[in-house]
Amino acid sequence: MSRHDIEIVLNQIRSHSSEAIELTNGKSRNDLDTDRLLNLTLTRLLEIIG
Repeated sequence: MSRHDIEIVLNQIRSHSSEAIELTNGKSRNDLDTDRLLNLTLTRLLEIIG
């Protein structure tokens, strides 16, 4: 993997992490448990990050 590839991956991780933080701002654990779309979206973002 080249340095350029690593930078792309790290930028994607940062972008998806920021999106996950924005989605969960002001949300509670109960929101995560009851909002199926929020749960699926956050799960997918975490899968991509991981």
